[in-house]
Amino acid sequence: MTLKKINFTLLGNVGSVLLQQLTIYGISLITFGVIARVLQPELMGLYALVVSSVSIVSAVANLGIKRFSVRAISGLEALSNIKGRISVFWSSILLSTLFIAGISGLTTYIFKYFNLFSISNPNLDIYLFFTLLFLYSMKLTISGGLEGLKLFHRVTVYVSSGFLLYRIMMIYAAVAGYGVTGIMLAWCIGEVFSIVMILRDLIPRYKPISLDTNVSGIIKESLPLTASDAVLASLDWADRIVISVYGYTSLAIFYVATTGVTFLSAIAQAIYSGMLPHLSEAFHTFSRDGFSNEIKQISRYILLFTSPIYMTAVALAQPTILILVGPDYLPATIVFQIIVLSLWITSLNPLLHTALIAAGKNLELMYIMVISLLIDIIFLLTFYPILGLIAAGIARGLLLATSFSLSILISQRIIDVDIDMDALIKSYLAAGIMTAVLVLLWTFIRSLSLYPLYLGAGFVVYFGTLRLLKTIKVEEIITLHNSIPDKFKWITKLICYIYGIEYNRIIEVIESEVTE
Repeated sequence: MTLKKINFTLLGNVGSVLLQQLTIYGISLITFGVIARVLQPELMGLYALVVSSVSIVSAVANLGIKRFSVRAISGLEALSNIKGRISVFWSSILLSTLFIAGISGLTTYIFKYFNLFSISNPNLDIYLFFTLLFLYSMKLTISGGLEGLKLFHRVTVYVSSGFLLYRIMMIYAAVAGYGVTGIMLAWCIGEVFSIVMILRDLIPRYKPISLDTNVSGIIKESLPLTASDAVLASLDWADRIVISVYGYTSLAIFYVATTGVTFLSAIAQAIYSGMLPHLSEAFHTFSRDGFSNEIKQISRYILLFTSPIYMTAVALAQPTILILVGPDYLPATIVFQIIVLSLWITSLNPLLHTALIAAGKNLELMYIMVISLLIDIIFLLTFYPILGLIAAGIARGLLLATSFSLSILISQRIIDVDIDMDALIKSYLAAGIMTAVLVLLWTFIRSLSLYPLYLGAGFVVYFGTLRLLKTIKVEEIITLHNSIPDKFKWITKLICYIYGIEYNRIIEVIESEVTE
């Protein structure tokens, strides 16, 4: 008899992406905390505006040429058309450079026209800002030459090295009192470092330089991709640009809240990136019912894994903000809690989006994103004058809720998605009880030094509740036992102990299955 085993390839994909995301965002969070403590809230708001602008501009400045070139280079390499891929790369770089310079210049002019650097060093900052926009956008564009050759690991090393360098220099610039000016200069140096490392690896692979390509064809193929790039970037950054209209201090507070959310969203990114190849294969391999069952099984573990993380963040939002950025940003607490609560309720969003992409429903997903973004911005503009920053938190929550609701409706009609309701109810109940306990602990035993104990208490309550609810099934323990080497069988015993399942019963069931 064939024993059912865990798909460790899928776990490895998700785990590796999650580790990478948490490492990058973890470093960002730590350095962000230092910068937030050193800069005044108004300067922090200006820094937030710079980061938001760089993120949006870099996503659209090459007008989709980077995505086109990666796809084209990959295809030509597969056909061993070396001359063709070289020509596509250099033609794409030339066009991208022109567009990036133009869009970066336009953005810089807008900043200068509205005198947005007036609280910092306007005479110098405006030139640093243009340089930063240009360098960051060019780094993303030229990295496509290596990505098209599937050398992603090299891109990761080069980009991460520059990232670590400028993060360290940012801390020095902030602590030394150079403000936003010093931070932008540090960022530019890091980008130059990454670009030089990429070019050293890339240029030998694309020699000799050739521009023998249909330029109008590149533009025609690339322009439609710009819309999706703009929408994806706007989902994360557009509301921050809108809030900047109401003052830098308000933007700083919202930026603190959303930076914490971004760290937690690394989980969603790992689910999306790690599961896409698996679900794409499952969609083309399984029947419709089989694909639906695969999504149901995955949804179970996503719910059980993400619920305690999101709700611990909600319950301990105030002490977490005090530890990371200090008391000046405590008003960010309620905004952070609203958004993370929305993340928790819609925790299956990444799975649904991945399933739609795996099923080839990219256009439908784009419509979902556009509608969700419009609701976010319209609500924010309408209710911010009344509710203030709370409106920003609710607007982001509506974005997530709209995306989740529409994804479910479309998924049910197209691919018959099923969700494990047993896991949903029990994980939500366990997380709710855990949250209540943690809120009571922080309310009546308020001490930052006890923060690790709060986390431990939350862990005990959550998994203790899952045990009382008999959430973990015997079949799942058996699958785990069959999947791991003998020297790790103690893990099965430990899980049985935690969830109150008799280990001998597991062994008896396994032996009976083998006999059959």
